[in-house]
Amino acid sequence: MSESNFYKQLRINTPEVLWTRIENRHGGGIPDLNGLYDGRDFWVELKITTTNKVRLSPTQISWHYNRGLYGGRSFILVKNTKTKEIKLFNNTDVRKLALEGFQSNSLIILRAPYDWKLLVRQF
Repeated sequence: MSESNFYKQLRINTPEVLWTRIENRHGGGIPDLNGLYDGRDFWVELKITTTNKVRLSPTQISWHYNRGLYGGRSFILVKNTKTKEIKLFNNTDVRKLALEGFQSNSLIILRAPYDWKLLVRQF
């Protein structure tokens, strides 16, 4: 599964969220998605893995970390295609996620069949 397909799965299953996909080919660490739900604005970086490793660039780590320092809402949503689990990580945990990988503590864990409403409530 690609990040593009993961986005399609997310968009289809969360129609209550207004999603804007960010096509950023120039780097800078800006996340893949901007979301708006119930008056709350937030950002989401999508990642796919088949192992414990979650590939985050230094600019992505910095972007999420700094956003958290200023009280901004951003998340990293990671799908492990081998275990079929989806985990949501808060921006304040981005450094730990980069070091410890998929097995590090997350806000929530979704297992098939996925509870998309539980995910949306975190935003």
